Amino acid sequence: MARVTKTLFDNGVASKLWLDRRDFYPEPDTVAELYSDITPFSTVMYQLEVKQTKDPLYKLFEHESRFAKREFVISTASETINSSGAESNALTVTGTPVGLPASVDSSWEGLVCEVYDTTRATLKGQVMITNATSTSTLKVKEMAGVTSITTAASDVFVVLYRARGEGSVAHEGSNDELSTIWNSVGFFSDSAEVTKDMDVEGYLRGYSNEMARLREEMFKNYKVSKEEAFLKSVSTVGTNLDGSGTFSEASLRTLTDSAGNSGVVRTTYGYIPILRRWGTEYTSVADTPDANIFKMSETAFDFSTLTDTTEVIFDKRDSMEAFGFCGRSVMSIVTKQAASTDKKFGWLGKVELGDQKWNTLGFAVREMQTPHGIIYLTPTKSLRGTYAKVMVIPNLDYVGIMERRADQYRNDVKVDNDYEGVKDIIKGQQGLYFKLLKTQHMYEFI
Repeated sequence: MARVTKTLFDNGVASKLWLDRRDFYPEPDTVAELYSDITPFSTVMYQLEVKQTKDPLYKLFEHESRFAKREFVISTASETINSSGAESNALTVTGTPVGLPASVDSSWEGLVCEVYDTTRATLKGQVMITNATSTSTLKVKEMAGVTSITTAASDVFVVLYRARGEGSVAHEGSNDELSTIWNSVGFFSDSAEVTKDMDVEGYLRGYSNEMARLREEMFKNYKVSKEEAFLKSVSTVGTNLDGSGTFSEASLRTLTDSAGNSGVVRTTYGYIPILRRWGTEYTSVADTPDANIFKMSETAFDFSTLTDTTEVIFDKRDSMEAFGFCGRSVMSIVTKQAASTDKKFGWLGKVELGDQKWNTLGFAVREMQTPHGIIYLTPTKSLRGTYAKVMVIPNLDYVGIMERRADQYRNDVKVDNDYEGVKDIIKGQQGLYFKLLKTQHMYEFI
């Protein structure tokens, strides 16, 4: 953001404090400020956890527990798995198994699975894997002893647990590597400056008050810049959330400042661009249970849709409460739908939208009770304009701040060559701490 440097008076007319404001004592009750409650998102992020990093490009690690989803698909059609308990012929595994080693091996033996058709609507029966015959084939036995199972291409085998034979030895162990993701810190900075003409300084008594006002404005602009970055910024170094990233800074942009100094520009990847680039759009609970983005028209956001989408959100979290940082239009959409459509927002229709409350962090929230948990609607001024219909719902267990250098405030930094004035600066190096994409969500209304 460009800064306007104002001088006191030196026989000119442009950008002179003496002409712009004749009263040099601007007090809080005489200076009106638009948008005072501005940074609830970054306030919560800082309250959660600030992790230290020595490297501006930092790695993070995550792991998805296998019990959450273990399954594979076969391509073998018309194979009969006899209810007598006879071992089947080899079945061929196709595609990439989920929650299992990428190739069939002895660690698969003993796994008990339910067999579904390709639509997952029909349960055909239950089998146990008895023999890993190759890296892509295996044999099974039917477990109920009642009805034989006839396979079809694209049948889905969903793993339940592992069985062990009486007197048997321990099965072969298996493990998977941690996933590596990353982000980068942003270099933030802002400044305030007032110059003076020593010949008229004695008459212009409000100099110190003006600098104090500009300092306060500098701090506010600095806070907003971080809120905007943590929510909306992108970075050339990426995140590797899709596994195709390269841990490199080769594509960093450069910037030459007013003094002719050229340097690389470091930015962080913000919450909304991460979900838009690597997230999954919602279609239904059955088809997209790992969805991150619930994109829909305003009128589509009825109680039925609220119920289905919050089922996806709270299924991925331990907590039954979540912050919904949003633009003001989201508050309007929720209220109008609750009032005009079916009046069923809230649990069993008892509550439409809770009263506004001030939480312990100093900003206002309103409770939106859903069948699966409570979302605290929290407006932020950074989500306005084109973002007014966006609401982000972070999983607070896996977001926060990575800090390379804490915020540093320096006073009177411009002192060479008998400079008659004061220039202050504030700067810091922080980035968004973001993990487990499947547990992070946002609504976008169109």
